[in-house]
Amino acid sequence: MRRHPEIRELIGPNPATFWWTAGIVALQIVVAWLVADQRWWVVVAVAYTVGAFADHALFVMIHETAHRLVFKRRVPNILTALLASLPQVFPGAVSFSKYHLKHHAFQGVYELDGDLPFRWEARLVGRSPLRKALWLLLFPIFQAIRPWRVKEVPCGTVGRRPTSP
Repeated sequence: MRRHPEIRELIGPNPATFWWTAGIVALQIVVAWLVADQRWWVVVAVAYTVGAFADHALFVMIHETAHRLVFKRRVPNILTALLASLPQVFPGAVSFSKYHLKHHAFQGVYELDGDLPFRWEARLVGRSPLRKALWLLLFPIFQAIRPWRVKEVPCGTVGRRPTSP
């Protein structure tokens, strides 16, 4: 940073991300319309390439909105996140934001970090390459059930690491 202080100008909200989000959502809608009457294998191929690429990009946009890196204010970030989640199978932008920010505040605390796997999940997968591949295939399911484990943050503890029992 000392050698290149101009990098600091790249840090912070970037409203242009909203237009990228809108463009990617529009792309997915147009591509879906274009392949609607195609053979099944064309739909699968396009979904696996264009759709997967666009879906990942939209998830990155949702992540950016969780950190308020699209707009400075909360509501425009939420609206951008909702737009980004429209084409996704399981739109979870709002809940992602809640649990992702808790993850940053309480990294590594089993009861509060939704990015940590369940203990049974880690034992089930172990070190087997086949089980890891299956786990990756089913990852959205595991990610969807983890918030049930995460406890609410008691008042006055945000930013402090709670003591583990």
